[in-house]
Amino acid sequence: MNQIDAMQYMTALEQDGLQTIHKYGIACYKKTCKILYRKWEK
Repeated sequence: MNQIDAMQYMTALEQDGLQTIHKYGIACYKKTCKILYRKWEK
């Protein structure tokens, strides 16, 4: 999630007029995975 915010990936989507953005962060290490989800609404 930090990378999504730091790299401002949402900026282009906002400029296109999207009202709701779903952000997913997925990290895997060996046989373990962690998934984070955040919903952003204007």
